Amino acid sequence: MRLYNKPQDRDPHKLQILNQLASASFPWHDLEHALEGFDITPLHPNSDFPGYDCITWAFEKVDFVPSLDFTHRNMMAGKVSGLIKRAKPKTGYLAAYYNKDQTNSSGVFAFDHMGVVFEEFGETYVDSKWGRGHIYRHPFKLLPEDYGTHVEFFEVINR
Repeated sequence: MRLYNKPQDRDPHKLQILNQLASASFPWHDLEHALEGFDITPLHPNSDFPGYDCITWAFEKVDFVPSLDFTHRNMMAGKVSGLIKRAKPKTGYLAAYYNKDQTNSSGVFAFDHMGVVFEEFGETYVDSKWGRGHIYRHPFKLLPEDYGTHVEFFEVINR
């Protein structure tokens, strides 16, 4: 699912703030001021999950333990035990963000960001750890720009 249609659909000032929030050094006590005008809720400081990246945090949150067949490419192809690719988000699903037609430095397809879907009052949010920074609840289309242009949803069935 495409997150936005054109680069101009995203406000440059907001993108700058979102990108800063992914920093591990962004002070927890400054978040209230920084998030004014955003529909983003800080959930946990990065000190609650030291050393975690977004994928490790999301997998632990949904109790998913990757099997030997786990690769990002296999995940997109629906070939990972315990995961089913879904067309629409639902509470508890993984949200996997990526840049279409882009590979990592090794030439292998990889997700840029991952979180867990949370629905509330008819709105779809994602709880996710931004970089080595804090954990936020944010609208699924509102996140730092280098976290991807597309999102796919996965149901975890190995619980």
